[in-house]
Amino acid sequence: MKPRPMKLHRYGERGLVTAWLESVRRDDGALVACLERATQVREKADIPRWPRAGEVDVYVEPSLSEFGNPDAVLLFGKRCAVFVEAKMCGFLDSGRTEAHDRNSSSLLHELYLKHAFCVHGRKATAGEPVKGLVYVGDRHGAARSSGTDAFVVKLVRRLLAVREVRYLAITNDVRDEMDRTAIRRRAWRVFTQNDVKRFEDFLDRLHVLTWSDIADVARAREMAEFLEAFDEN
Repeated sequence: MKPRPMKLHRYGERGLVTAWLESVRRDDGALVACLERATQVREKADIPRWPRAGEVDVYVEPSLSEFGNPDAVLLFGKRCAVFVEAKMCGFLDSGRTEAHDRNSSSLLHELYLKHAFCVHGRKATAGEPVKGLVYVGDRHGAARSSGTDAFVVKLVRRLLAVREVRYLAITNDVRDEMDRTAIRRRAWRVFTQNDVKRFEDFLDRLHVLTWSDIADVARAREMAEFLEAFDEN
């Protein structure tokens, strides 16, 4: 009897993110179709629509050293960079309720680190690591650094050359029941007590995409790999 082909089981948010990216790689329009379903945390924010499909590079879990490792970075040429962080829970459920919400794996903390990276990156010397404080009193005043790994240095150069940056959280929230006001309040407490003051800019670029929304796109576009992982989790 011939054995069945190897079956790959994808677990948790990392498995789902990988399955999602593998699926959209085979369908040029699927990535944008998913992104267009994302909920903007601040209503009426005046930012452009998501970029169309075209030149897209995807980096899976690149290390930005002390600014954290995003689950993925989507680069639409020089037009737009999207930092992706995913959880198998709601946005607010991923973190603590303390004002700082720091030094944890909450979606707010992780995306806040990427925003700090971008803010400090605008002042960085070309070819040098991005450095800067993230929180007041952060690590006893020592600046965080994006590191000197050759692969990361090349990625940092690309990230700092794009015209627009967005932050995408993928969650188990129900889109129509999402409490965007509570998300904004949680983010406000972090910004008012720390060095990175560009709160409005961050909120304008913060989006939440639900796993269910991705699954809806996957069913419509027959993204079997993602759907298999989604059903298993």
